[in-house]
Amino acid sequence: MLTLFKLTFILTIACTSTLIILTYLTGRRIVDKAFRLERKAYLTFLIVSLLSGITSITYGKYLSGQIEILSAYSIIWYYILFETFFFSTTAFYHAYYVRNNRYFHRLNYPIILAIIPYIINAIHYHFSHYYSISDIVTDCINNSNIFCIRFYMIFVLISGIIYMLILLLKSYHKYKKIVQHLTPNTSNIRIDRLNKILLIWKLVMALLFIQLFTGSILFHTITNIIFTSICICSYILYTLFLQRIKKNDEKGKNIKEEVKTKYNLAVNEWLNMDPCPLLQNNMTLQDIADALNIPRQDFSKYLTDILHTNYSGWLSDLRVRKSEGLIVNTDLNMSEIAYKCGYADLATMSKAFKKKYGIPPREYRKINATISKYKFKDSQYMHLL
Repeated sequence: MLTLFKLTFILTIACTSTLIILTYLTGRRIVDKAFRLERKAYLTFLIVSLLSGITSITYGKYLSGQIEILSAYSIIWYYILFETFFFSTTAFYHAYYVRNNRYFHRLNYPIILAIIPYIINAIHYHFSHYYSISDIVTDCINNSNIFCIRFYMIFVLISGIIYMLILLLKSYHKYKKIVQHLTPNTSNIRIDRLNKILLIWKLVMALLFIQLFTGSILFHTITNIIFTSICICSYILYTLFLQRIKKNDEKGKNIKEEVKTKYNLAVNEWLNMDPCPLLQNNMTLQDIADALNIPRQDFSKYLTDILHTNYSGWLSDLRVRKSEGLIVNTDLNMSEIAYKCGYADLATMSKAFKKKYGIPPREYRKINATISKYKFKDSQYMHLL
């Protein structure tokens, strides 16, 4: 039975190592912030699980077919594993405690408070090894000092776990209210689906907690098999989630292209108005949004999310491109072009033009004198004239 137990542990370690590599290699280019955070949380959970398994098989003690229970390393590793589970689960509930250093420090204080007395006791006393609950009771009667330190260690870490459970419950209720408000028709389906996935992991964490108090090799073997199976299933769900994110990204790109085309046409029509609206020197974002009949917030998102620029940069680029079109396609002198494009003077236009095209406006006109009709290569500003 001990051989089977060690084989299942080796299988768990090998499986977890493989999943870490596969998870690391997939989804790295996804830009969705929520997905990236959840991916990191899941990857951290697997790494902590791997380290916990390696520590258990390396330092675990066995006696008469029983495994040591409530060992210091197993208690601490379980707490770290539960902490990782907490951060992962709250990330799925969109309560990003992992971004808040205050919670990170607060949740790791119990580890320090638990380890310090353990180290002091290990230096000065013989540290007992328990293989059953009866061993704990015996040690409590015969050597209360050692037992009290072990009990203190368990108490501190369990207090931290209870605190995380309270935050977890709070996050769930907040997430449920948000989903029901945003998607009232499908909220129950989404919440139930997520709850079923997380419920499985909660049961696994409960089994691992019971494992701390159980010396039965059979129970540990079964728990290892269940844990490995759940890890594999979780990776399958992760890949399905990844495919969905990629599909949503592709859909989002298509929507952005439609919005970009629609708004570009609106901007081109606005530029073709007579007199040219660029003659106004003090136009604000709100003024242009009103002229285009577009909500100010939507127009601002169009500039930042689609064109990846700000309002002043966009307007400056618009003026210099307009001036380029007039230089190539008309016989207007440079001062007139500067006026029509809303520049304060010719020097300001020349400076902006040279920064954009690398040469002064007059030299640019000479080079393009043989061109009868010029079409802009950038579809973003087609038909400005």
